[in-house]
Amino acid sequence: MRTSVSRCIALCAMLLFSAAAGGFSNQYRTIASWDGTKLGALVLVPQGQGPGPFPLVVMPASWSLPNLEYVGRASELASDGYVVVSFTSRGFWDSAGQIDIAGVATVEDVSTVIDWALANTPANAKAIGVSGISYGAGTSLLAAARDPRIKAVAALSGWADLQASLYANATVSQQGVGLLVASGAITGRPGPDLAQISARVAGGDYDGAVQGFLPKAASAA
Repeated sequence: MRTSVSRCIALCAMLLFSAAAGGFSNQYRTIASWDGTKLGALVLVPQGQGPGPFPLVVMPASWSLPNLEYVGRASELASDGYVVVSFTSRGFWDSAGQIDIAGVATVEDVSTVIDWALANTPANAKAIGVSGISYGAGTSLLAAARDPRIKAVAALSGWADLQASLYANATVSQQGVGLLVASGAITGRPGPDLAQISARVAGGDYDGAVQGFLPKAASAA
């Protein structure tokens, strides 16, 4: 099933990039992460813009979205001389593994993708940035706290405290938690923590779900 999803995403990427401006190459790649988990990634490399090295931007995808999420911005960055690696977060769509709610494994994936890019593209090891939206934003910030090679972060619609985001003013966001759980189950493979959250939500225990499990993501780094 995951192989079929990977092929579909690769085909969509080819169609989307065919309409984009020139000046860069693009490939769909599968990157083996630190523990062997395979991550689906779109890799854009500047072409006809000099020998490099080029600054690197790594873009982890949002919750429940594939690496295609950043096609537009990634194309602009590559046209402007950046190597871009946009990858689907662990446990979703074409990336293997389980969803760990921005846990240590997911955060470490960012560093592995950086390692891969430095070894396989003309990326500049001294000019590395990470950017993402929502889940990808939080993952980017957590990765920067762990990996000193990351010099800049563009975090869009991220969280400073995930528990506070879902439990604002001591009132649980049932819609927020419910959407998080449902979309994760539909588009990915929940890990143990998310499975327990799902069980609590199914039983109507939204407070227990937020208070007992979601803080793990905020303290992952």
